[in-house]
Amino acid sequence: MQAPPYPKAPSIVPPMQDFEPGAARGLLRLAQGYKVIAAKRSLSGPGGMIPVNELGLAILNLCNGTLDAQGIESRVRGQFGGSTQDLEEFIGALKTRGWISCD
Repeated sequence: MQAPPYPKAPSIVPPMQDFEPGAARGLLRLAQGYKVIAAKRSLSGPGGMIPVNELGLAILNLCNGTLDAQGIESRVRGQFGGSTQDLEEFIGALKTRGWISCD
């Protein structure tokens, strides 16, 4: 079996039953109370530090209110590869967990 073209983030992707199709529409930004701690490769929030991998860090850094999900996907896909569906699911999962929000 061929390995995925980018590292998975097992600790931050919720089960698919939590994913809402189309949940990440609009400009994306970190939810209030969350910030990326690049040096520790983590997301800091009300519940503490959430470890993320390189892909998760790249996506979260792009959630700055200037890009929608498609813009983030195109930038991340250029750097890491991966399918659009995987990236959409990942971004949707971040939104469902309340770690990012849409304007």
